[in-house]
Amino acid sequence: MAGRRYSGIDSPAYFARYATSITYSSTLLLTSDEPVSVYARMEHTPLQNTPNIAKMQTDTLGDVTLLCTNEPTTITLDGNPLSAIWSNGQLTFELPAGEHVLKCY
Repeated sequence: MAGRRYSGIDSPAYFARYATSITYSSTLLLTSDEPVSVYARMEHTPLQNTPNIAKMQTDTLGDVTLLCTNEPTTITLDGNPLSAIWSNGQLTFELPAGEHVLKCY
């Protein structure tokens, strides 16, 4: 199950439950080598008080790629610095098992 939200007053968002790939209108929103549940707002220009954010849950360690239209200068996972690769609007990182909050500034 997956979906996409557009709103005139907020940034676009997408969600999925136990997905390994989500595409919307030929735009890749998520890929993962393990099933992941996600709610993500990753498509606005991040500011210190309004970062791009993704809440995720997975049962197994795996690599995840999320749509992230603006290159972040700082990335955290559960408040800790995260090493990730950003390229052409896609952010790739290793996601450990469990529930996590990703923030991109």
